[in-house]
Amino acid sequence: MPLETLEDYLAEVLPMAIRIDDYIDAPKKNYVGVGGVLAELMHRRSDYCLSAASYHARNFFVPIVMRHVETAEIAGPLYMVSFAFRRYVMPEGTAHTFTPEPLHTEIRGILKRHSYIGVTEAAYYPNWVTTDDGTFSPVVSYHSHVITSGSSRKTLVRDTAEAAGEESLLRGVSAVDIREVKRERLTEKLLYILKPSHKQYTPYWSKTDKVRVQLGLTPKGTVKQSKKAMRTGLLVQMCNVLRDQRLDELIFGNGAFEPLVQTIVQDARGTLDRRLQRESDRRPR
Repeated sequence: MPLETLEDYLAEVLPMAIRIDDYIDAPKKNYVGVGGVLAELMHRRSDYCLSAASYHARNFFVPIVMRHVETAEIAGPLYMVSFAFRRYVMPEGTAHTFTPEPLHTEIRGILKRHSYIGVTEAAYYPNWVTTDDGTFSPVVSYHSHVITSGSSRKTLVRDTAEAAGEESLLRGVSAVDIREVKRERLTEKLLYILKPSHKQYTPYWSKTDKVRVQLGLTPKGTVKQSKKAMRTGLLVQMCNVLRDQRLDELIFGNGAFEPLVQTIVQDARGTLDRRLQRESDRRPR
């Protein structure tokens, strides 16, 4: 169900944060490796940070983003452009080493003539099948969604044509997806790209193509994917993957939106610093 308002977003995400808190509090759950710095990032006091591993931090950061975007002057047609390159698919065990800047730089080069605000997110695939040996392995796909303002579909298609032909997350599917955003649905789409990683995805072939793949033949269609909500243990695993990522570094912009993103980041960091200072001042000396 689409998240149409900030209240909808918080109503969906806050219960997930509470589930994670309760999970961490249960001693028998420690086998997943939750503890120390990670537990501090994810736990109740973690609204005093900008870690992407923390749902509390996200609930602090997203309202700041929405407040600034709602007061910005956004002109012209709007499009959401998604980039999902296979080279940013990483094994779960090493996915925490991802740094967003190379992907952001690549997108800035592709969309250098366009104004946009974007966010990079992680998607969890527990049953990824490699085409080389057919084995299953959990992977994390880092991909970006940007919302452009003032660009036409024609220019976006032209400027992303080369990138669209690169190897994508799903074989046979374009690495770039362009969809128009109605102005009345801008809030909904912004909340969509700011959402935490709480779904798991499974790629699959159609029944006919599955048989063709098993016979060693080339499939005629494209890989599709299904999704379902993660169990709490998987939510915690994804928090672990994102433990070194920061929300203020996963958001990025270009053109007319670049100053807006800078203002958002400065506001978030400044508000956080003031919170921490007040917290420090209240401590007994």
